[in-house]
Formats: sequence, C-alpha cells, structure tokens
Amino acid sequence: MPPLVLHSIFSKDFSALAKWLKISPRNCITVLDTHDGIGIIDVGPMAGKAGLFNENEIDHLVEKIHNNSQGQSRLATGAAASNVDLYQVNCTYYDALAQNNFYYLLARAIRFFAPGTPQVYYSSFV
Repeated sequence: MPPLVLHSIFSKDFSALAKWLKISPRNCITVLDTHDGIGIIDVGPMAGKAGLFNENEIDHLVEKIHNNSQGQSRLATGAAASNVDLYQVNCTYYDALAQNNFYYLLARAIRFFAPGTPQVYYSSFV
C-alpha cells in the first residue's frame, strides 16, 4: 500500500490504489512506513506475473521520493548506504511527500480507513 498511496498522490490517479483496496485482504496490517523506510517491491512484477506497477513506474516513483527528500533518501538507500535491502527506500513518508502537510494527512487518513488494522510507528510522526 505505501507506494500505491504515494503514486496516487503524485499522479492524481487513484485507480491502482482503488484496485488494491478492492482486492486487499481484510485482515491485513496497513503500513505506510516503518523504522526501515518505505516498502516498494510489493507493487512490482513478481515470478513472471505483472504487478500493479511496471519497472518504469517503480523507478519513476523512487526518483520522485529521492527528489522530494532532497536526495537524503538516495544517500540512505541501497548501495550508497552499504544497505543490501533494495526493496525499500529509506525515507520518512513525510519527506517522501516533500513535507507537504496536506498530502501527509491525506496519506495517513487513507491508511486509517483502508481495510485492515492500521499500524502506526512513532517514527511516522515527524
């Protein structure tokens, strides 16, 4: 869900998020970010099956996050940070949204009202 919400806010296209909300498990934990950052891999192609996003869309999303965080996430993610976890971007959700208060509250509201149980990390509160 984390990349779906970001993509929806950035592109103003909520169709992928709406699709996910229709098919998502009702007993899941809804998370936007964790102490490790923002998970990205779940929306991509896997085991030869198409994902909700293609590789180009994922790359574009990650670059947008890096730009919005003024490059801080790029320094803290992957090889740049001697981090072997390439499945997430090490960034707060607030920074990923360019510290836009409205978008941040919108993202949190989506998470709280999505099916499942919302998980809140104290690090999510900037």
